Amino acid sequence: MTSLFNKLLDRDNTSKELQKEIDNTEFKKQSLISPLQSDINAAQQKINEALRRVGLVVYERHVSCMPIDEVALQKLYDEISKHKRIFSEKEAKIQEFTTRYEEEIDILKASLASMSEPTPHSKAATTSIDYPKAYCTNCGTSYVPKDDLFCTGCGRKIE
Repeated sequence: MTSLFNKLLDRDNTSKELQKEIDNTEFKKQSLISPLQSDINAAQQKINEALRRVGLVVYERHVSCMPIDEVALQKLYDEISKHKRIFSEKEAKIQEFTTRYEEEIDILKASLASMSEPTPHSKAATTSIDYPKAYCTNCGTSYVPKDDLFCTGCGRKIE
C-alpha cells in the first residue's frame, strides 16, 4: 500500500514539475517575443511617419505648382523600405520563436496528459463504466465533464 502511495505521490510531483516547465517555457516564449513586438511597433510608427512626410512633400509641391523633388522622395522611400525590412525580420523571428516554443509546450502537455491516464493498477482502470472524457484547455489533462469541477493536472476550474 505504501508503495502505491509513493508512486502516486511521485506521479503528482512529476505532474507539478511538468506544469511548472510548461509555465516556464511559456514565460520564455513571451520574454523573447515582447521585445520583438516592441521593435515591430517602433518600425510601424517610423513607416507611418515616413509615409506622412511623403504625402506632405507631394502635397506642398502640388500646391505650389513646383516639380516634385525626386531625390527627397527617394530618401523617404528608402527609409520606408528599411523599416519594412525590419518589420518583416522581426515578424519572422516571432513566428520562429512561437513555433519552437509551442512545439515544446505541446510535448510537455502531452507528457502531462499521459500521466493522468489510468494505470493498470488504478481504480479507474478496473472500473467497467466507460465515462466520456474531455480535456483541460490549459494543460491537456483528461477529466470526466460531469464529475470534475477542477482539473487534476493544473488545478484550473473547468468550465
